[in-house]
Amino acid sequence: MRMKSRERTISYWGCVPLAVFLVCVLLVFAAKGLAGSSLRETPRNILGGFGIVSIGGFLVWVNAWYKDYRRRHGYPVHRRMTALVKGVSIAVFVFVILTEIGAQGFGHRPEHVVEKHGMKMVAVVSSFLDETVNYYEYQNALFYGKQLGYEWYGSGGGDPLARDPVPEPIKWKFYDYAGALIDENPEE
Repeated sequence: MRMKSRERTISYWGCVPLAVFLVCVLLVFAAKGLAGSSLRETPRNILGGFGIVSIGGFLVWVNAWYKDYRRRHGYPVHRRMTALVKGVSIAVFVFVILTEIGAQGFGHRPEHVVEKHGMKMVAVVSSFLDETVNYYEYQNALFYGKQLGYEWYGSGGGDPLARDPVPEPIKWKFYDYAGALIDENPEE
């Protein structure tokens, strides 16, 4: 009996990493919905890489399972059907890789942990057409919390916090943890 359960566990090896990945994604969504916490850039990239590996492992397992299933039940393994399953698996894997590379490449936003107005914050730089830095409550190395302010630096496409010296923002607004206004730029 013990050997049979071990064989069953081994026979589902391709599902385990995918299940762990899906549980991690659900936990991230639960943290966002329940606590208002967002996953930071580096953990998000690591989770995406783990997703690629787990989906790839799952697709390899599907191919091996299909071949084994056909042999165990006495069905001949047809070359065309095997080629179709492999081709679909390869196409899905390439699509997943390209999607993740695109998401990480175009969605990359540099982060800096800074202290402003006596609060530790995560500064997230968005610089596609305009240079904007959004400041969020620092929670830990994995998550950041609600938005506490922003700085707008005008048109551009770089990281203003990485420049030496850091330029003066054109507009800014900051709030405390309770949501009360702390500081904003003077009226022009």
